[in-house]
Amino acid sequence: FKKLGASDRAHAVALGFRWGLVR
Repeated sequence: FKKLGASDRAHAVALGFRWGLVR
């Protein structure tokens, strides 16, 4: 997939982590 910027990458990881905690 496309290379993401540092900020976008961190944001994606944060969202995944949040969903992991919710579920």
